[in-house]
Amino acid sequence: TATGDGDAIQDMQNGSEKEGGEITITGGEFNGDLNFGGKGSAVVDISNATIDGDVTAEAAATVKIKDSTVTGDITGDNVTIDNTTSENIVATVDGKGYESLEKALADAATAVDKTVTLTKDVELTEQLNITTAGVTLNLNNHTISAADGFTGSANHEKNLVQILANDVTIKNGTIKAGGSNRNVLNAQGVTGVVLEDLTLDHSDAGEGAPLIVNGSDVTMKGNNTIVLGSSSWGGINVDPSKGKGSANLTFENGSTLNVPQNPNNKPVVWIEANTTGGTVTGAENVGLVPGPDGTYVKAPTPSVPDK
Repeated sequence: TATGDGDAIQDMQNGSEKEGGEITITGGEFNGDLNFGGKGSAVVDISNATIDGDVTAEAAATVKIKDSTVTGDITGDNVTIDNTTSENIVATVDGKGYESLEKALADAATAVDKTVTLTKDVELTEQLNITTAGVTLNLNNHTISAADGFTGSANHEKNLVQILANDVTIKNGTIKAGGSNRNVLNAQGVTGVVLEDLTLDHSDAGEGAPLIVNGSDVTMKGNNTIVLGSSSWGGINVDPSKGKGSANLTFENGSTLNVPQNPNNKPVVWIEANTTGGTVTGAENVGLVPGPDGTYVKAPTPSVPDK
């Protein structure tokens, strides 16, 4: 336990006398900050610890934190975390913690495993553009939502999340729009997009739809849910008129599509009117049947005759 303004642990190796050093911390409870790399190249391994404070690694230190809880911030370029929570870390890439989801997605381009994993719920103040090809965004059962101060100066800046790169996968969580948003998720002129075990919640949005397939190829697999609100145009818009001139939505065999809320009974899927090149494949896999004018609706539930 630190006293006053002191640290719980502070390494003060003298580089001129001793280069390097290893510190292993296991199963401790620390009230105060932990600071490493003051003057030497410390290698620190922390596991099964509870740290009520910050962990800071200066440039010379390499710190690994596993199976631990940090109530404060984790700071440092050479810090990796594994199954560890912290106040300021929102996502990890190859075990490295990031304070910014945007920075994590950008750095995934050069990562060994191009997977960005959320460690907590994230609120966005502006549209999140995914521009890294081949990246997987694993929401890890967390939620991306719009903050109260979300801003966008034009319609194409009011999507909560926009995919602008090929072969992007988003899975395992919820993306929820707010009143300042247009669409929850917009795939713009891209191919190879996969949505898996995802909830797209449009119930509070000002206009638009849960999903827009704008000149893109999108596959939905696993157990997906779309939630419509009173201002929703419909569930999923397949629009070949933008991007590459065709738009394709595929429901994988064995997948499901839940629509728990559709207050105005809008189409679950609709191909943009007066366009060509829009296709929907596997609608029957998720219980959809064709409706009028390029729309798809939920198949009626068979009635059970009275005995």
